[in-house]
Amino acid sequence: MHSSARKGLLVWQIRMVIAAFILLLLSLELLKDLPIYGLVLGILTLALLAFFGLFYIPTYFKRYHFALQRDTILLRTGVFVRRVTVLPYERMIMMTKIETPLMAVFGICAAVITLPGGRLWIAALMQSEATRLSSLAGAEVRHETV
Repeated sequence: MHSSARKGLLVWQIRMVIAAFILLLLSLELLKDLPIYGLVLGILTLALLAFFGLFYIPTYFKRYHFALQRDTILLRTGVFVRRVTVLPYERMIMMTKIETPLMAVFGICAAVITLPGGRLWIAALMQSEATRLSSLAGAEVRHETV
């Protein structure tokens, strides 16, 4: 697994733990006044945490591969449907670099590359790869901190 994929997986796992903690606290509060709703929310939270935390997100990042090649970007993604994208640098119009405070701690970011026919989402790449990508492509670069 590529280091940006490992770090991306860790960021998503941290996000899931925080969200699950908040939802489980809410379900405990609901148990006092509306026990059936609290129970349903608790069970749904644990089921979603189990599916996404133990299967979907780890599988996504296990199969996630991003590489900057000499004149193209290679991106492999997918859990149920696998996709391989090969994008020549000259097709890039603009790159938007997205970084959350948690991503910054781990030295990764996400990017959205605008193309003539649509957009390409790169879920996790190292800061150095983002800088290299923007210089190789010669596209306009926007930075967003969320």
